[in-house]
Amino acid sequence: MNILSIVLLLFGGVLALFAGYELVLALASLPSFFRRSRASDDTTPTTRFLIVIPAHNESSLIAGTVESLKASDYPAALRDIVVVADNCTDDTAAHAARAGAACHE
Repeated sequence: MNILSIVLLLFGGVLALFAGYELVLALASLPSFFRRSRASDDTTPTTRFLIVIPAHNESSLIAGTVESLKASDYPAALRDIVVVADNCTDDTAAHAARAGAACHE
């Protein structure tokens, strides 16, 4: 056997080892795949989100950002939008509040 044959044999062995490992993992996960309950399409979300938007002198853009978040299809009762107006010198807080976000200055 020459060196090239040995290298190819070792490479093939390593490759077969990795493929065998992946196959064992796939086969081991099959029972849990069939046992898993399927979620129906009519489930409603239950996770609450607090969306925090840091803003500094963003009066021209903050209302659009808040309105975009409010337009998401996630239930409004499960999400809160808070704007943190960080040391603003413009009316960012007023624009954010007018758009429907809670605002902290």
